[in-house]
Amino acid sequence: MRILATVLLAALAASLLGFGPEPTPTPQQEGSFSETRPAIRMISSSHDIQFAERIVFCMEAEADSSIEEVTFYYRLGGKNVLVFGYPDFERGQHVAAEFEVDTGVAGGFLPSGIDIEYHYVIVDAAGRRLETLPQRLEYLNPRFGWQRLSLENFVMLWHDRPRAEAAAVAEKVNARLANVKALLGLGPTKRMKAVILNNPIEAQRSFPRVSQTASDEHLFGGFAFSEYDLFVLMGLDEDGIVHEMTHLLLDEAMDSRLAKVPAWLNEGLATYFERIAQRRDREVDDAVRDGDLLPLRAMGTVPGKPDDVVLFYAQSRDLVRYLIDERGAEGMTAVIRGLSAGTKLEQAVQDAYGVSLGDLEDDWRVYIGAEPLPIADGSTSPSVLGNEPDEPIPQDVADGSAQPPARNSRGFGGAGVVAAVVVLAAIASAATFALRHTRRPR
Repeated sequence: MRILATVLLAALAASLLGFGPEPTPTPQQEGSFSETRPAIRMISSSHDIQFAERIVFCMEAEADSSIEEVTFYYRLGGKNVLVFGYPDFERGQHVAAEFEVDTGVAGGFLPSGIDIEYHYVIVDAAGRRLETLPQRLEYLNPRFGWQRLSLENFVMLWHDRPRAEAAAVAEKVNARLANVKALLGLGPTKRMKAVILNNPIEAQRSFPRVSQTASDEHLFGGFAFSEYDLFVLMGLDEDGIVHEMTHLLLDEAMDSRLAKVPAWLNEGLATYFERIAQRRDREVDDAVRDGDLLPLRAMGTVPGKPDDVVLFYAQSRDLVRYLIDERGAEGMTAVIRGLSAGTKLEQAVQDAYGVSLGDLEDDWRVYIGAEPLPIADGSTSPSVLGNEPDEPIPQDVADGSAQPPARNSRGFGGAGVVAAVVVLAAIASAATFALRHTRRPR
C-alpha cells in the first residue's frame, strides 16, 4: 500500500508541475503555443470546375503571425505522384489565395471522371506550419446531373438517361467481361470507371485532341486512360463499353514495366470481343481481293490516314480472331502472360504457338485467301516484334477508338491514353438519342 501511495503522489505532483509526456499535436495545432486556438487557421476551401478549361482552387486562412508561404498539393487518379504549386497571394495575417489546374487540350488535358485529391501547407513568419486535411473532387461537367451505378468490374457514370436503361446495358457488359478476364488470365481486379457521354458536342469538349481531321470527322468515339483506370465513351453502347474495358483490363494484366503490347494486338483483342463486326469482315475481304492488306510490320502503331485506320482495325481483329479461334485461346493467354513478364513479343509468340510471328502472319494470310508475304532479307521488322516507343495507341477510327499523344501538365507525367473504337451502332444510337461521351477515338 505504501508503494502504491508513493506512486500516486508522484503522479499527482508531476501533473501539477507540468511534467510528463507532451500531447501529440494535431495538424491544426502543429507549432502552436495557444491552448485555445491554433496559430494558423483555415477559414475556407473551395473549388470551381470550369469544365474543359481549368479547375480553380480557392482558400482563405488567418494566423497570429504573417502568413509567408502557401503551397498547394494534389494527386491525380489515386496515383502516388504528388504535384505541387504556389498560389498567388499577399502576405499578411489574413490571406486569400487561388491556384489553377489546366484541364483542357491547350494546357494539360485531364479526362472526365478523374479523381483529384488536394491539400494545402501554410507556413507563418514564426515558422509554424499547418497541413490541411485532404479534400477530394471528381472532375465532371457540372452542367449535368450525373448518376452512378457500381458493378463488380466497373462503376458507370451517365446523365439524362433512364436508370433502368443504363443498368440493363451495364449488367450485360459486366457479364461479358468474364470471358475477357479469362482470356487475359486475370482473377479479381480493381473496379474501373466508365463515363458515358450523350453526343458529339459533349465528346468534342471531353476528348483529347488527336488532330483537326479527327475532330471534324468525329473519327473517335471514346478513349481509355489506363493510368487512371477509366474511359470516356460517346454513347451507351454495349460493344463500346466492352471494347474500352478490354483495353483497361489488358493494361491491368501487364505486370512488368518492360511489357510492350503492339497496337495490332491491343486493338485486335478489344475488337475481338465486340459482337457486331460484319463491317470489319467486309473490310478484310475487300483488302484481300484488292491486294491491300497491311503487313504486320507496319501495324506496331495505328496509321495516320483514316482509310488505313479502318483497315488496320479490321485486320487486327481478324488476325487476333484467327490466333484465338483457330490456333487456340490458351496460346493467346500464354502470349499475354509472356508479355506481362517482360518477354519480347516474338519470343512470347514462339513460346506460346511454337512458330515465329512471321510464320503465323503467313498462315493467317493463307487462311483468309491471301498470298504469303515475300521474304526480302530474312529479317523481321521491329514493328512486327512490337518493340515500338512508349506512345499511346490510337484505336479504330471506324469504330471510334484511338490513343491521343502522351502529355505533360503542370508537373505530372505524360499519361498513356488508350482510345477505343466508335462502332457504327453506337453512332446510330447516339444520333437517335443524343451525343454520348467517350474518351476512345472511334
